[in-house]
Amino acid sequence: HPAKRMSGGIGRAEIQLANGVKVLAYAVVNSVGDVRDAKGNIVAGAKSADGKFADCAARLISGHEEERAPTANTTLVAIFTNAKFSKAELKRIAKMAVAGMGRAISPVFTRYDGDIVFSVSVGEEAASELMIGTIAAEVTQRAIMNAVKDSIVI
Repeated sequence: HPAKRMSGGIGRAEIQLANGVKVLAYAVVNSVGDVRDAKGNIVAGAKSADGKFADCAARLISGHEEERAPTANTTLVAIFTNAKFSKAELKRIAKMAVAGMGRAISPVFTRYDGDIVFSVSVGEEAASELMIGTIAAEVTQRAIMNAVKDSIVI
């Protein structure tokens, strides 16, 4: 029996520091891979006929090919911060935020997905690129989790 897919969704997460610096992520999630919580437990993904998660990564690692070619899948993430950064810095922050996608989705960036992260600076606050990039990865993971918290089997 082929696995039944789950619906995706839209999620949001934000971290605000005591100094007023904010980092916000919005995620639109419809991934091929399973969504996992911080402990690695699957919280959304394809389900087998018995109602259990099919565990896409485990199946692939054990040598099973995909049962059918997925279509129309993607996870899009937009990171916003009120800290001021150049275009080059924002590009590196977006690259760091990709780690949050890797923590939350397995597998991620497949040929069937259009996964991407954008980052935008909308303020004049001062903060280090390393700090904001690290926070961006965290809010990315949280936003993806929030996007699928109400997923249903479709």
